[in-house]
Amino acid sequence: MSTLAIATEPTDAMLRVEDATKLIAAGRSPLTVPVPQGIRIQIRAEAPGFASALQAITIGELEQKAVTLSLVPVARLPSAPTSAPTSIASPIAKPAPTSSRPASSRSPEKPAASDDKILE
Repeated sequence: MSTLAIATEPTDAMLRVEDATKLIAAGRSPLTVPVPQGIRIQIRAEAPGFASALQAITIGELEQKAVTLSLVPVARLPSAPTSAPTSIASPIAKPAPTSSRPASSRSPEKPAASDDKILE
């Protein structure tokens, strides 16, 4: 059997080592596993926040091989704002001034309404 030493960047990624028919080994990086010689091996590395990395290799008889897989950070979506956006408030209408006079009385400074008739 041959030996395969697998490292990842960043470290502590989850690894799966498989041939065409079965899982050979699984674990966290760095990981060293015995592998059958002359068989094509596929290595998959996964870590949260990173895209998966794959590498296929064939190891010769009684060979010791070291492989490093580099995981690429996944682009993150912009996060939602932490505080609600401030909106521009519409102006508040001031209430009309109230008067203690009855509605029928007019103030002296106001002109007569157009429907008022002046008697001669």
